[in-house]
Amino acid sequence: MDRNMRNALAGIMALLLALAPTGCSKEEKTPEPDAQTVTAAEPEPVVLEPAEPAVGIGRVMPAVVVKKNRTICIDPGHGFYDNGTGEGSYFPEGVYEKHVTLAVAKFLNQNLIDRGFDTIMTHNGEDIPEYDWDGNWIFNPNERIAFINAQEVDYAVSIHVNAAGNPDACGVRIYYNDNSYKWNDWAEPAAETIKEAIDDTVEITAPTTADDPSTMADSNFAIPRETHAASSLIEVGFCTNVVDAENLVNEEWQKSVANGIAEGIERFFDSLEKP
Repeated sequence: MDRNMRNALAGIMALLLALAPTGCSKEEKTPEPDAQTVTAAEPEPVVLEPAEPAVGIGRVMPAVVVKKNRTICIDPGHGFYDNGTGEGSYFPEGVYEKHVTLAVAKFLNQNLIDRGFDTIMTHNGEDIPEYDWDGNWIFNPNERIAFINAQEVDYAVSIHVNAAGNPDACGVRIYYNDNSYKWNDWAEPAAETIKEAIDDTVEITAPTTADDPSTMADSNFAIPRETHAASSLIEVGFCTNVVDAENLVNEEWQKSVANGIAEGIERFFDSLEKP
């Protein structure tokens, strides 16, 4: 075979070998990206809360809004080592003012909650109050006032029982004080509305009264006098009157008078929301 023929055969063999399968496959590699063609991942959008206008020159001034919240503080009068009135009354033996005020306050508290109000009680009759600074378990009016003012409530009610030398004295008495200490002027209208609601809803021995005892020096009226929010002290009856005393220790009547007070508070706050 001459040289030309051998060269031709060699070229054909090389071509066949190049085209023949090898029997295994190679792992394909992803080509390295060109640094100039890489694009960064798009960042997720950040959602910001709407900004409130700042106060100042060139800004929108905020509107003045009078808050009409519905937070009521309920103060059961006396309690703990302080029995309140009851000695020589028509109460059963061992029953004192503190027992009645706590019962009515608890019913009032639940009644207001059921009506959608937020409530705070100055004490529960069991645990030493936070503001009993001297720890004597008396919880005097000044300590109660400090507690009420610290809560920044919208209205406060202190529940008490009355007593008098005249056994004919009877009925519910409401006391309020509309003075310069108050951050709202609700004291008198709220008391009047509660008075009307009690007369409308409660079986009582005499028409309810609502008075401003600002000329009286009796410390029992310290709470309506000294609280920053409008407040009232409500004497729910006379333990020195036979009929009142029977009512005051009757659970159904306690619920009834609590409902009357709550009804009055709700009526008053509803009236604030009317244009």
